[in-house]
Amino acid sequence: FMGCQKDHILSLEEKGDQAFEKNAYKNALVLWMKAVDPGKPQYSLYYKIGKAHYKLFNIDLTQEYFQRALKLDPDAQDVRKDLIRIHLLKGNKKAARENLDLLKGHEFDYFVLSGDLHVLFNDLDKAEQMYRNALDMDKKNFRAVAKLAVCLLQAGKKNSADNLIQTINEKGLKTTGHHLILSDYYLLAKEYEKAENFIHSAIKKDSQDIRLKVELCRFYFEAGMKNKAKSKLKELSEKFPDNTRFKLMLVDALISDQEIEYAESLLEMVEKRKDFRLEYHLLMGKLWLAKGKIAYAVSNLKTAVDENPVLISGHYLLGVAYFIGGQTKLAENSFV
Repeated sequence: FMGCQKDHILSLEEKGDQAFEKNAYKNALVLWMKAVDPGKPQYSLYYKIGKAHYKLFNIDLTQEYFQRALKLDPDAQDVRKDLIRIHLLKGNKKAARENLDLLKGHEFDYFVLSGDLHVLFNDLDKAEQMYRNALDMDKKNFRAVAKLAVCLLQAGKKNSADNLIQTINEKGLKTTGHHLILSDYYLLAKEYEKAENFIHSAIKKDSQDIRLKVELCRFYFEAGMKNKAKSKLKELSEKFPDNTRFKLMLVDALISDQEIEYAESLLEMVEKRKDFRLEYHLLMGKLWLAKGKIAYAVSNLKTAVDENPVLISGHYLLGVAYFIGGQTKLAENSFV
């Protein structure tokens, strides 16, 4: 009786907390969504829902729930920092900068996130300074050391980068994010075996984190292992049939290899899904370009860039579509 009573005392939110701690992110999300009371919105619950979506790599929904949480508590700095990370991930420099300006004080995370933003602007000198400012505040912090090493390597300062990376005890990595930063470093250094091993070790640490599987496929593409990427994406698409991301990544590879019928069949499967609409329209535009249907390509690409005006690839492809269609002035505007 006492056991049953204790079970009933646990709220849905608490059960979700337990599921999240066990890396059961889908279960946590279901429980937390059931716990939402529209009449009594809780910023902490919205924040947790956002973090579950992030683990499942539902980036748009992650952003939506972080913004809901921040609206309820504008002073929640942890939420704002995570929202900045999402803006950086999506390449939205303006939104990232606006939220950075609202961070209180020049604390450690402020300098790291500022460094990340300057990397996105390709201002590596400024990024290096920000990471060094972070290190001045915490000289042994892994994130600051590793991100500075990546920045230095990007800037062509390989010896300095190597010296920094050698100070890291790889056996003491605490989070999957630590593994991913080192994977980025070795990818840049073209030490592909090491880079791949760090992603695999991250997946082994948390096999339910969909984001890590996405990063593995991205690594294969960036390392020039397209066939390995396609093979992995086919496997993941079958293993996670409800995950749109894997299908869309596979579609992109198929279009570039002129496997048009296969790509089209996958896009038909995700046409009615509500997630990743921007990516869907972008890929439909690429598909119509490959099939020579310029008017359809323009329609889908315009939808994508209207939804995200800072989508560089969308503007470029729209310019290509206009140019092929003989609309040179519109093409020039898109390229500009």
